[in-house]
Amino acid sequence: MLAVYPQTKTYFAHWKDLSPTSPLCEEARSDCDERSADAVSKIDDLKGGLLPLSELHAFTLRVDPANFRCRVKPSQDNSSYYIHVPQLRE
Repeated sequence: MLAVYPQTKTYFAHWKDLSPTSPLCEEARSDCDERSADAVSKIDDLKGGLLPLSELHAFTLRVDPANFRCRVKPSQDNSSYYIHVPQLRE
């Protein structure tokens, strides 16, 4: 996330080491992986299932959603879905 969206570093200014192998980045990555697995388990009600996480980011962490544009898209044969995250333009 910090490499793809460098502007997100402002949310982690209190971290001394923002390198991908730092313990805090590893912990955040692990947490993100767990949240992704949780989202997959709630795919039938994704909006409702992820509401607590959405509220955490919006009201407690105050993350600007414009920094994290992504959308769920169906596969070509409509048998599954994937998350599309567009690349930032420089």
